[in-house]
Amino acid sequence: MPYPRNPYRLFISILILILLVPHFITAQELNQEAPHAFIHLEQNRFLELQLKPSPSGENVFETSFRYNTEWTDHQVFLNISGITAAFDIYINEFRFGSSKGDRMPVEFNISPLLQPEYNSVKIRFNSGEPDLPDLSCSEVLLHVRDPLHVRDIQITSYTDEEKNSSLVRAHLWVKSYLTERNRGRTVYLTIITPSGESIGPLSKTLKFPLAFRQEIEMEFEKTIKNAERWSPSSPSLYTAEIEVVESGFTDGEVIRSSFGLGDIMLADSLFIVGGDTLVPVVASSEITDQLCSKSEENILDLFRTGNYNVFRSEQAVSYSLLDLFDREGILLWRQESPNTGKTFRSEINHPCVFRQELE
Repeated sequence: MPYPRNPYRLFISILILILLVPHFITAQELNQEAPHAFIHLEQNRFLELQLKPSPSGENVFETSFRYNTEWTDHQVFLNISGITAAFDIYINEFRFGSSKGDRMPVEFNISPLLQPEYNSVKIRFNSGEPDLPDLSCSEVLLHVRDPLHVRDIQITSYTDEEKNSSLVRAHLWVKSYLTERNRGRTVYLTIITPSGESIGPLSKTLKFPLAFRQEIEMEFEKTIKNAERWSPSSPSLYTAEIEVVESGFTDGEVIRSSFGLGDIMLADSLFIVGGDTLVPVVASSEITDQLCSKSEENILDLFRTGNYNVFRSEQAVSYSLLDLFDREGILLWRQESPNTGKTFRSEINHPCVFRQELE
């Protein structure tokens, strides 16, 4: 093919491509599902944002944040959950994606649109709705991640009651946004027991065949002897601590995700949980909105007053509420029809969740 006659036009074309490629790449990630696990980052790696009604009205909520120079060379993700209605998301007035709502968590990589100073986030709902939706259950978080990071973690366990041991399998999804070939990194997994003791670390070398936008999966397995099982009377939680360290360095990004060991069974209207037999006293989904607007202590008071030990809901539950149920030994009971196809990804790693498939 002949070269363009005008070198200046060729230069302009290349410059436009360079400017547009990041947006094109990110457009492929619009509406992407949030990770299975809520990943706990170090204090300087996340920021909680508060949505407020926009002065302009028009079914718009907005918030803003200031860019931190320490975010340079990192990837910044916007994680939104707990919103019931469908919405569009705007970053610095640029329509960036959308969500169907249903309180389901979604995540967007907003790195290409960030400005050096203040950045605006707007959520616009369907203008045909007569009233603004209730956002009392909403959570909006910024996550600042290394260019190569563990995007997601799913933990499964298999308990041998005779030997009082559990096989723990951690499945990791590792994402690379590196702009140069990976120089080699090591992934370390340490399991922290409920009493604070460390098991490990286990390690694996991580190498990507290419540099940019690669994702690979890897697994770790570890048998835990004298395993402490999660139950309502003893809600024992383990923590998976994962660190990705580049060759030549001594430390890297650290993430943590909690999990429990053991199974939940339903027999003759009784729950069998980690050796406990539980007579369910069920709080229905009608109190979901109350839970969102209360502090953790008030939520626990509500459950104690009603003697509730099980919460049954058809709606997605916030990350913070799942963590509270895990810590306090409260069951979340899901009754799912096989035809709905609705699975709440963010609940998969939580020991408090029991799924019952209806006939």
